Amino acid sequence: MPVESQVTTPDISKVLQYVLICDPNGEEIDSHHGHLKTFGFHESIGHSETNTDITVERAKGRKTGIGIGAYTLLEEAAFVQPAGDTQMYIQSTSAEDAAAGTGAEQITIEYFSLAWGDMKTVQVVPDGTNQVTISVSDIYRLHNVYVNKGGNAVGLITITNQAASVLYGQIAIYHAFMQRCIFYVGNGRKVTCTEGIIGTYSKEGIIGRLFASEEDGDGNVIPRARIVFELVEDTFPYPFEISETVSNPNNKRMAIGLAVTGIAAAQNATGTIKGYSDSI
Repeated sequence: MPVESQVTTPDISKVLQYVLICDPNGEEIDSHHGHLKTFGFHESIGHSETNTDITVERAKGRKTGIGIGAYTLLEEAAFVQPAGDTQMYIQSTSAEDAAAGTGAEQITIEYFSLAWGDMKTVQVVPDGTNQVTISVSDIYRLHNVYVNKGGNAVGLITITNQAASVLYGQIAIYHAFMQRCIFYVGNGRKVTCTEGIIGTYSKEGIIGRLFASEEDGDGNVIPRARIVFELVEDTFPYPFEISETVSNPNNKRMAIGLAVTGIAAAQNATGTIKGYSDSI
């Protein structure tokens, strides 16, 4: 009587572990060299040696009083998008946001000019309630604004025109970064969104969309929805996986972000998108 052969299913986790920590010759290598690179919530890539051009991207936004109809970017205030390269100014409502203060001592501004190309960076030292001129005059799109020295903002730190009548960006009181749910994509770069969280804390809820925008042949920037979702009645923040990549090989003005509209008037929402950018 033939004997039934037994087939043992391999433990896939051990197979993957072997692949990830061994070189092609079967020699074990340092785990930091061979680990699987997972981007988003779970992985900081500060120790990456083989992908030095990769940058983790995170953007968080919140918005209150969302209306019905047109979609609006998920951002903490009604920030103005300049029509061209712009001189901007920074100011706090507290004297403690200064070099010798107890709050924000220095702020990093990441931005793009109208000519686009690579993302640019400028540092600025706030001077409390005194207005400070930012040392560059070619800011077109604010990519990120955050405190890089000192503590959280003690006052409301705003980025405006000289008359302080136009608001381009801000860091809210007790925060250390601008809350605005968008990434811009530099020339020769691509951005991949991997994860997101969206929540609503209002009665009727919101409709949202993950969008990508791209400059058309006439110089207009057109948003296109990639993912559409609906959250209603005080929903707990809902996490979701994303696999969306936007590439910019031809130096176009491009972005990816979260936009929302209300199911009823005066709705509220929060959102976060996470991912990474690297060279094409």
